[in-house]
Amino acid sequence: MVHDIPKLPPEKILQSLARVFSVDAYDRHVYCVFGPYATLRPFQQRFCEQVEQGNFNSLGRVEYLSLNRAIVQHLRTRKMYDLAAQLAQDHREEEFRRILSETFRDLITRRIEIPETVGLVLADFELLYAYDLGNHEVPLTRLVAINGKRVSTCFASRNKASSGSVTADGAIGSIGLRSAPSTSSRTRCGALSAWSCRGRSKTGKGSAPTWK
Repeated sequence: MVHDIPKLPPEKILQSLARVFSVDAYDRHVYCVFGPYATLRPFQQRFCEQVEQGNFNSLGRVEYLSLNRAIVQHLRTRKMYDLAAQLAQDHREEEFRRILSETFRDLITRRIEIPETVGLVLADFELLYAYDLGNHEVPLTRLVAINGKRVSTCFASRNKASSGSVTADGAIGSIGLRSAPSTSSRTRCGALSAWSCRGRSKTGKGSAPTWK
C-alpha cells in the first residue's frame, strides 16, 4: 500500500537513488517515486537536472525521459506521427492505442539497450494513462531492468500521505500501478497535436494531460 512507503524529502530521495544507481546490479532494479503533482513536478525538474549534469553516471550513462514528449518525438522518428495524429483526430482509438503502445515499447527497449546506458528515469506517464495504456504498459519497465540495467519511475499520486517516497523492485506491480494517475478515469483527446492534448475525464474531475 502507498501508506507503507517511507516518506522522504526530495534530497533524501535523490541520495537514495544515486546510491542504488552507483552499485553493480545483477537482478531487476526498478525504483518508484510517488508524490502529488504540486511536489512531484519540482522534484522531477531537479531530478532531470541532476541526471543531465551526470550525477548518476558513476557506472555508465543514465537518461531522463519525459514520456509525454519522448513518445511524440519517437513517433516522428518512426515516421508514424502523421498517421497517429490522423487516427486520433478521427477517433479511431483502438488503432491509435496500438501505435502508442508499440512506440512506447520500442522507445524504452531501444534506449535501455544502448551499451553505455545503465539506467533510465521515466516521468510523465499522462499520455499512456489518458488512453488506458498505463496498467498494461508500465510493467514493461520491470522487464527491461535486467542484466545490470535499472529504471526509476515517477508517478503522481492523489494521496497526500505520499508526499515523496522511494521503493525498491517489487512495488511496480502492486503500488506503482495502483497509485499512478488516471487508472480509474478515462480521458480522451480529440486530436494529436505537437504538444497539446486537452479535455476532461468522463468523471468530470480534473483535466486531461497537456503536452508542453
